[in-house]
Amino acid sequence: MGSVVLPHLVTGWHVDQAIMSEEERLVVIRFGRDVDPDCMRQDEVLYKVAELVKNFAVIYVCDIDQVPDFKTMYELYDPVTTMFFFRNKHMMCDFGTGNNNKLNWVLEDKQEMIDIIETIYKGAKKGRGLVVSPKDYSTRRRWCIDLGEDRFKGMKRYVNFPKIRCSCIKLHMKSLLTALVSCLPLTTALPLISSDSPIAQPGPVYSFSSSGSNAKVAGRLFNVDGKVEYFAGTNAWWLAHLSSNNDVDLSLSQIAATGYKVIRVWGFGDANTPPPSTNTDPNLIYFQILNSTGAYINFGTDGLQRLDYVVHAASKYGLKLVLNFVNNWSDYGGIAAYTNAFNCSSTSFYTDSTCEKVYKNYVKTIVTRYRSSTSIFAWELGNEPRCHGCDTSILTKWAIDISTYIKSLDAHHLVTLGDEGWFTPADGIGDGSYAYGGGEGIDWVANLKIKTLDYGVFHLYPNSWGYNYTWGNEWIEQHDSVGKEVGKPIILEEYGTPFPYKHIETEAPWQATVLGSGIAADQIWQFGPNGTSVQAEIFGDVNTIYFKTLEYATLGTGHARAMLKKKV
Repeated sequence: MGSVVLPHLVTGWHVDQAIMSEEERLVVIRFGRDVDPDCMRQDEVLYKVAELVKNFAVIYVCDIDQVPDFKTMYELYDPVTTMFFFRNKHMMCDFGTGNNNKLNWVLEDKQEMIDIIETIYKGAKKGRGLVVSPKDYSTRRRWCIDLGEDRFKGMKRYVNFPKIRCSCIKLHMKSLLTALVSCLPLTTALPLISSDSPIAQPGPVYSFSSSGSNAKVAGRLFNVDGKVEYFAGTNAWWLAHLSSNNDVDLSLSQIAATGYKVIRVWGFGDANTPPPSTNTDPNLIYFQILNSTGAYINFGTDGLQRLDYVVHAASKYGLKLVLNFVNNWSDYGGIAAYTNAFNCSSTSFYTDSTCEKVYKNYVKTIVTRYRSSTSIFAWELGNEPRCHGCDTSILTKWAIDISTYIKSLDAHHLVTLGDEGWFTPADGIGDGSYAYGGGEGIDWVANLKIKTLDYGVFHLYPNSWGYNYTWGNEWIEQHDSVGKEVGKPIILEEYGTPFPYKHIETEAPWQATVLGSGIAADQIWQFGPNGTSVQAEIFGDVNTIYFKTLEYATLGTGHARAMLKKKV
């Protein structure tokens, strides 16, 4: 059925036009022979997902006997090959198979295909040519060696590891570190220590300020260090993934000079194996290793000591931080790192007992480490959590459980969910299209009413969701209206458009709408520093506004001042 219904590219010209002409969506092309059983199976899956991903992807099939032009160019030697393109660029994905150029086997899980397409699209919109698959499709063996009572150098200095014995196999030296981490029953491994057990963890290497006060809710606004006011903030996901204290200080000083009050920073850095030592910022730092034996917190100089410094330094510049605990996307591990390690899925993550225990253990590590600091604005459950195709009650229950758990660890800081703000048909808001259909498993209205969530957030990326840019004003007003009804503060936590150095035309109207509403704050995606030792474009993307540029004076400094001047 899929081979018949999916649109066919019948000449080389049609293939080229499909790749070159699509400006906003990911182009997915299945190459192969239409009559091949593998192609027919793959096409059936692609047919089933085509309607679900139509807002951000378009799917074609191409018979290589009818169109042989690309056999050599793309090395189309497998029975079925699926490839991905964005704005005339071939997109690569690390599936863990050693071939990042293509998906060259039949992927029969519909949800996994959706996750891959969405992950590649998300990376493409951020200017990345290579992304990591949400699931690892490698067939790696688990290598084991006799470790005796040695300590694992550079990662957990205080832990003695028990002996592990199995039939030994020769290891290449470059695989040694991976082998060690893959095999160890690590200190936070679930068979050994539950997430509620006390663990003698190394303390922070930098002091945390207790001056000022913790942010509090004040009606539909926030009391920040004794002042109740509207404010603007920003996102700098990469801040704790910089190795240089000087780069952190420079970035924070520029953020403070802008007039921003709050920065959203990734509080996670998950991986299944340590990154190569040859990596550079921001891909050198990691906070947690996850594998089938459990989870391992990295307290080293390339681990939580970097987040330690960010929390320490924020107080010097009068700034507060929103720290989140996991990523819905595969950037810096995310839920994909959990699924690779513990055999859950992107949807069962929210109900799987093992994933829950490991995630809660990480939450506990971060919250108890920084809860004495007044530099923390809020704890955030995750970055853009979704449960595609799930009943919305699953994520709502998860949000209740996790936020209640955080409050039991720290009753003095704010907690929020970190979602994009999706509505459901039952809310009676919007036209029932993608953002209002409940398909991503989020009921923003129900979640806003959760007592242990102190405020609501939403994001705004019309181009990614299939809407025009003027619709963004309606999206802002709809969330403000619900916030007013529920009586909680609302923050537009992420917003951006894919026009490097040309964001004013699309984003200034949204900022004007925020200024005219009851929205407590907004946080643009994202801040780009000027003068860091690491080129800012490396961790920037097409949405970034860079300090000292002409547009920054309007969208950054100008808007921050306008928000602070707004009458309460």
